[in-house]
Amino acid sequence: MELVKAIEENIFPSIDVMSRFGLTGYGGTNPLDIFECYRTAVKKDGITAQQLEETSNLNELIFTTTFHVKNLDCYERVLQRGGIKFTRNIYKECPNCKFYGTFTRDCPNCGE
Repeated sequence: MELVKAIEENIFPSIDVMSRFGLTGYGGTNPLDIFECYRTAVKKDGITAQQLEETSNLNELIFTTTFHVKNLDCYERVLQRGGIKFTRNIYKECPNCKFYGTFTRDCPNCGE
């Protein structure tokens, strides 16, 4: 899984993974704070790629089932901003007009 690979390499993942796992700053939460929570959950609390992919509630997984995450300086800041806000939609880029969004058939921007 790309998020866990990015954590291991200490780099941000692609924008579609960032969007799916709340690393975009949506809702005012600092993406660096959230990335630190993920990094700690994976590296110190043993959260796996499979758990991250299969959970229906990332906030519960990261903030209630972990020990080390709760000791981070950013823990309270993330919770005060409403936790991790994410989407399970898969974002993609239109090869014709470079529109970036969620769509299954025709691009909503150019119609191709």
